[in-house]
Amino acid sequence: MRDFYTEEPSGRIHHRAEPLILVLALLVIPAIVLEETSSDSLQAVAFVLNVVIWVGFAAELAFVLAVASNRLRTLRAHWLDAAIVVVSVPVTPAVLQGTRVLRLLRLLRFVRLGLLGARAVVAARTLFSPSGLRYVVVLVLLFVVVAGSAVAMVDSEGVGSIWDGPR
Repeated sequence: MRDFYTEEPSGRIHHRAEPLILVLALLVIPAIVLEETSSDSLQAVAFVLNVVIWVGFAAELAFVLAVASNRLRTLRAHWLDAAIVVVSVPVTPAVLQGTRVLRLLRLLRFVRLGLLGARAVVAARTLFSPSGLRYVVVLVLLFVVVAGSAVAMVDSEGVGSIWDGPR
């Protein structure tokens, strides 16, 4: 079970189900769209979807607090998750229904992708430096030869030249 999650000294817990939680956060968008339809059956689907999303968020928060070595520190690190679970309960009065949009704040985890993008930029700078450009040239030449060979094998008529005229 310990390899399923990691705990940082700050109390933040990372686990392997985080991509599933991000998918749940993205499902808020179709749920909101379905709520605005005039069809009762689609509104019922939206309600069920909202319940599933909330249960997923609540289960994740319960798991995080259950495995935490220091629950208070973990709760401080996961304050946004706790606020989303408490404020966006699907059976709240109509006045508070708009708080479900707060679930979209979970998408802030995509900020990590920006950090990975920054690492990719550093790798690209290294790759396209004068010393790394040699490897790029070799890979491009290898790709051209392999792609040309593949086209020559697939093309049964053969590749003509500009002097052969139109076919």
